[in-house]
Amino acid sequence: MATTFLLACVLLPLAGAIGMYWVPERVHKLYMSTVAGFTFFTTLGLYNLVQRGAEISYQGTWGSPLGLTLEAESFGLLFAALSSFVWFAVTIFSTSYMDMETGKQRFYFFFLLTLSGTLGVTLSADLLTLLLFFELVSLAAYPLVVHKKTGPAYEAGNLYLYMAVAGGLSLVLGMVLVYTDLGTLSLWGEAMGAKQTGILTYLGVFLMVIGFGVKAGMVPLHIWLPKAHPVAPTPASALLSGIMIKTGVFGIIRVINMAFSPDMEALYWGELEAVGLIITFMGVATMLLGVFMALLQENMKKMLACHSVSQIGYILMGIGAAAYLGPLGAVGLSGAIYHTINHAFFKAALFLVAGAVYFHTRELNLYRLGGLWRVMPFTAIIGLLACFGITGVPLFNGYISKTILHHAIVEAAEYKNVQLLFTAERLFMLTGAGTACSFIKFYYLLFLKKPRESYQKIKETRPMKLGMVFLGAAILFFGLGPNLVLDIFIEPALDIFILEQHHIEAHLLSLNFFNLKDLGIVAIALAGGFVIFFLGMRTGAFHLHLPVWLGGEYLGRKMGGAYQGFWNFASRGYYEGREELTEMKDRIGNRGGVVLQNLDRRGGGWANFSNLDFDLLLLIFLLLFFLVEYLFAG
Repeated sequence: MATTFLLACVLLPLAGAIGMYWVPERVHKLYMSTVAGFTFFTTLGLYNLVQRGAEISYQGTWGSPLGLTLEAESFGLLFAALSSFVWFAVTIFSTSYMDMETGKQRFYFFFLLTLSGTLGVTLSADLLTLLLFFELVSLAAYPLVVHKKTGPAYEAGNLYLYMAVAGGLSLVLGMVLVYTDLGTLSLWGEAMGAKQTGILTYLGVFLMVIGFGVKAGMVPLHIWLPKAHPVAPTPASALLSGIMIKTGVFGIIRVINMAFSPDMEALYWGELEAVGLIITFMGVATMLLGVFMALLQENMKKMLACHSVSQIGYILMGIGAAAYLGPLGAVGLSGAIYHTINHAFFKAALFLVAGAVYFHTRELNLYRLGGLWRVMPFTAIIGLLACFGITGVPLFNGYISKTILHHAIVEAAEYKNVQLLFTAERLFMLTGAGTACSFIKFYYLLFLKKPRESYQKIKETRPMKLGMVFLGAAILFFGLGPNLVLDIFIEPALDIFILEQHHIEAHLLSLNFFNLKDLGIVAIALAGGFVIFFLGMRTGAFHLHLPVWLGGEYLGRKMGGAYQGFWNFASRGYYEGREELTEMKDRIGNRGGVVLQNLDRRGGGWANFSNLDFDLLLLIFLLLFFLVEYLFAG
């Protein structure tokens, strides 16, 4: 029965996707909402079983010698429940929004197929299974990006696909190196405990972090994100940003935990410390560049996409701080997980707000809108909640996770008094001010500014309002009850990591979020945001253009050129050496043929090595090999 729940999480949306082509069009909306709802409640039921102590797994060979393995544990199930909940909310919203689009059947097919792949990623128990579901997500999301079949859509979709394929190749190579070095693809650190991690594993982990970093939108691999979001239908944008990029974050956490999970007494922590520093500063760079790009955007969906890059930077910084602190890294890891959840809620809500505005006005340029709070009051309220969430206003969800992350970077800096980490903490504050400015601008231009044209009273549809209200409620719940969230969701998810329990209790579970120091830090960031907003609007700085070398197209061309140059170099070496290799092969073949002819003779008299049939000789050698292997295997 429990295994049925596990399989249903993956197979239910898969079956639902296939069923789209047999369901009459008149019931598509009800059908989609039902499939997404059943998937969410199935995942929730599975999470409840695991929380009660059930051990649930499934292994199917399916023709593979390594097998495909699924396992339900608290960390993966938290991501699964998050994914299915947001998918459910966005699906309800989409039943109204997609009325303005064509090809709804095709869209919903890939919509559910992507959900199946996403849940498969979160429930994978080994790298092979994780890779296969991760690639399913990458490929199934492509038709969502190019759904409108316009020139910009195909351009953005092709860039997304190129990056996804490059990331997939990096993952495959990294997986091969790890398997060569460790002899296992298990995601559980205990499987590595007795093995000596070598250079191949480190290189493999690096390649896999790069592969997952493409999907996560990590700088400089983020270039597909700002191009894909504006052209995709809003439900796809909400899920690309809210959930699908989190599969990259999930993969990074899994891989690092897999490769660097020794016992407490082991000596891997020094290596993990170096990895943590690298990821921390990659996160800080991602935070800063993302918010800087967002401040200069006019297209509201492109602005939200840039903020997805920036918010992923926060999460990477938390992962890096956790890795740097090793067994004392519970605060950083908890902050990264908490912010992953929070970002899914407020970013999906922000995209739905943008989608609702576009649905009724057919306009994405922030500077051409304004005064919409009068005609779209419900959307304005949800937009305000989401803006409060992402900027970290107290009593809203973003404040809690950003406070935990701030404590984590301060802990990491004070651990060995590393000045660079204190600098990272200051840049964290600066990014917070930039984020506050960006969403003051977003809300002012969208809802408060005097409009260029008057809008008639807009009838906000019930499915759109219901989808947004689910996300708005989650923003409030995760902001008002942080200690409850830590106890119910976050602490159980830490079970698969090697962390000191005393540190979790002393530095995380007993954390007082609403103290004057933390509230003061947020106040400084918000005040800085207002100052930047005022100066930017007065000086026209928000209309400046990014330097060419910071643009996605420029980075894309450079990365594409480097990629093409590498393969040109590799193929040139191959073609130059092909003739010599062919000649060598012919010489070896001719000489080998002579030897085989000498061996492969049948004659009369007693058998000896000069007249043995070659097949018999080969059989003798194989039997001798297996005999030696059997005798000396122990």
